[in-house]
Amino acid sequence: MEYFEDYGELNENTLKYFMKAKEFNIKNSTYYLGLSYYWLDDFQNAELYLLESLEDERYDHENKLNVYYRLAENYRFWGYEKSKKHEDALFYYNKIINNNHNKSLLEEIKVLRSYSAVGLITNNFLNDKNLALAIYKNGLDFHKHNLDNYEDLDEANIILSLMYYNMGVIFEEKNENMKAVNYYDLSINSHPETSSAYNNLSVIYEFGSDGVRQNFKKSFDILYKGYQ
Repeated sequence: MEYFEDYGELNENTLKYFMKAKEFNIKNSTYYLGLSYYWLDDFQNAELYLLESLEDERYDHENKLNVYYRLAENYRFWGYEKSKKHEDALFYYNKIINNNHNKSLLEEIKVLRSYSAVGLITNNFLNDKNLALAIYKNGLDFHKHNLDNYEDLDEANIILSLMYYNMGVIFEEKNENMKAVNYYDLSINSHPETSSAYNNLSVIYEFGSDGVRQNFKKSFDILYKGYQ
């Protein structure tokens, strides 16, 4: 399942390529056909072919884990359209993050993304903030124990920063601004270039509440740093 390394992006041309390959029953052709539809935002056809690829008897467990991950991603982004597919996304993400053996077989960056996605769905669509925080914390532990295993540590830190930010948002929504400040700071420190926490942190210091002292200068400095 290393098409990207050899051929690059997936697009309308690859649909024709993999459709033809599927006629000859070439391994992975159905998977990449589904993935091509996914990258074209055709989530319904992506679902069809990704599910079909799971029926390939040539697939071992590791192959199927990659399909689970892609199905989860497909359902997640499909869920932002008219069709709500968040429960389907959680079903496949949880196959990954709730099984230590499965986590050991999948690329670390995909496992980390899965934790981030499950935390986001749990908070935004299931409205369970405490469970979302627990999931994010498990993701942080996974990241901590796999620092030496990522192919691209910078990419992992971008996801780490996003998880810290989302945890900060949850604590801010719970009116626990001292904790929110801590996680916003962690988000910025994890990846200053992409963190979304600058504005949130600035607003907290601008108004001051829940033990956070009002500090207009600090509020301005944080916001200015975010725009640099």
